[in-house]
Amino acid sequence: MTNNFTVQFAGRMLAVALAAGLAACGGGGGGSSTATTSSSGVASASQATATALSASTIAPAAADTSLLAGANTAYDMTAAMGDSWRLVLNTNSHQFAIRVLTTAYGLSNTIPGTLTTTTNGNFITYSGSTSNGDSFKITVDTRTSTLSGSVTLAGMTAASAVVGSGVATTALTGLAGDYVFMNAAHNTDGSSANSTMGTLHVETNGLVELCPTGVVNAGHTGCSNVSSSLPAEAMVYGQLSVDAPSGHLVFGADSTHPSSTFNMNGRTDLVQVQAGDLGPVLVIDQDWVNSSSVRRAGVFLAARTFDTALVPANQAGSYFCVGPTISQPGVSVAVTSSGGSNGGYSVNNGNSGVGNMYFNQVSDGTINGSAPTLFPFNGGMVLYETDISNAPPRVGFALSSSVFVFQNSAGSLNYCVRSN
Repeated sequence: MTNNFTVQFAGRMLAVALAAGLAACGGGGGGSSTATTSSSGVASASQATATALSASTIAPAAADTSLLAGANTAYDMTAAMGDSWRLVLNTNSHQFAIRVLTTAYGLSNTIPGTLTTTTNGNFITYSGSTSNGDSFKITVDTRTSTLSGSVTLAGMTAASAVVGSGVATTALTGLAGDYVFMNAAHNTDGSSANSTMGTLHVETNGLVELCPTGVVNAGHTGCSNVSSSLPAEAMVYGQLSVDAPSGHLVFGADSTHPSSTFNMNGRTDLVQVQAGDLGPVLVIDQDWVNSSSVRRAGVFLAARTFDTALVPANQAGSYFCVGPTISQPGVSVAVTSSGGSNGGYSVNNGNSGVGNMYFNQVSDGTINGSAPTLFPFNGGMVLYETDISNAPPRVGFALSSSVFVFQNSAGSLNYCVRSN
């Protein structure tokens, strides 16, 4: 999908520009609000999002029950490596299977495997393995039906991070609005990774107007520059639609703007929709051949969260974080209040020390004393500053109250899901 993106840059520099640009252009929309403070509030906010999207719980399809007899639960997952998979569960027989929806790597469906379930309040962790070497571990927030974790399918050399959803929609009207996005892509051999950040607008008919490194202007006719040192690229167009054979929401080229649409080579990318408590999220798999005849793949995430501020006190807790391609299960992260400015929330990953997390703020990349220079941004933005020498701050945003995505310095994305 992002074969037209050419720019590679530190996301933190764009983030402060986006904050200023959105304030100037009125980006986002619905006025200021504050993330809910209780579990029931998160659940009701997520249900309100689902209702607005005409989204419903994913029911196992015939292909799912053919793969796993008696399947009664399904989640769609987008892998950071660029594939889309469906996790199907039979919670009565304690079995699972994973059906490959799209793949850039020639992967196949799993055979049924043994399922382990652990419940911790509003969070359910599912894990399992098969005799063929498939394995997975994901955590679901039952309030929002969103998930994150990692999956290894037979034939993969390492696990891939996944984000997913237990709901789906084919209605385009409810998806309309302004979004902030991140994408990360790489050659299918894992080399040449890069990530891009920007904004996009979805029209009620599913037309997508996208501005890499810029802000969609008020008339949705072009991209506004947000920094003299980081001019916006030209607007690129795409189209959300429903694939008739599969019934899946897909992203493809826009025929009304042939000279400035994505070069999809006649194919479409699968779209996963999340109905989080902070607003809708679009997750799109990516698989294309670039102008040098190199196959690339990755993931694209867009969150409509400009009008929702995160409450820092609500974010304290334990998280499980995974990278795009990992050789170990991941790392547990504790976010705790330590006082000080901006909440002073510290992050201890149990491995490389302690850093600071700032909410609803971004950085211009400069360091003032022991902390980055911060600017307010009422849009679910998160800044994570490590204590590793000369390590740049990482910019991210919330997909819901329990799932975050961060850019990292390697041109990829990291995902953190709450575990309590």
